Amino acid sequence: MNITPGSLLGTNANSWIPFRVVQGRIGRTINGISGPRPGRGCRPPAQSPGSRVSIPPLEGLPTPTVGGPANRTVSFSGYLSAAGVGVGTPQVVTVRRYDEDGVFDDLIEEIQINVTHAPNMWNGLLIPYAGSATLFINPNGDVAGGHGSSGEAEAKIYQYLLEEEPESEFVPIQ
Repeated sequence: MNITPGSLLGTNANSWIPFRVVQGRIGRTINGISGPRPGRGCRPPAQSPGSRVSIPPLEGLPTPTVGGPANRTVSFSGYLSAAGVGVGTPQVVTVRRYDEDGVFDDLIEEIQINVTHAPNMWNGLLIPYAGSATLFINPNGDVAGGHGSSGEAEAKIYQYLLEEEPESEFVPIQ
C-alpha cells in the first residue's frame, strides 16, 4: 500500500486516508475488500499488520431505469459475488422484476444472464451484470411481462437477484 506523505497531516485514528495499492490485487466484496490467496480463499487487506481499512457493506441493488418506446423498457444493473471461478463456464445470474404491491408482489419478468469471469478473478469478488426487458400493456390494460401481469395499469417495478437475495427500490411504469 502506498500512502502519500501529506495525507497523514492532521489525521487521527478515525480519519479517512487515501491510499493506492502498488503491488498485488484487491477487489470489492459485499462486506468490504479482499485479495486473492491461492488455495486458501481470500484475506481482507484490513487484516494486514498496521493497517485498518473500513469499507461500508453494500445494501440493495440499483433502482431500475425506464426508457424506450412508451417508457416500458426496464434497464437494470447490479453486482453479485463471483462463484465457481476457474471452472470454465459463465456464472448464471437470475434477475426477477416484480410489481410491488405491499404484501404479495407480482412476478412480471425473469431473465437469466451469463456473466463471464475475467482472468485473475477470485470467488467472492463482486462482478457486474446488466440487462433490460420490455414490458407491455396486456388486453386488460395492465402492465405485464413474460412471466405475468401486475394486475393494474401502473406497476412499481423493482429488481430482485435470486442468487443473493438483494433487491432494489422500485420505479413506476404505466
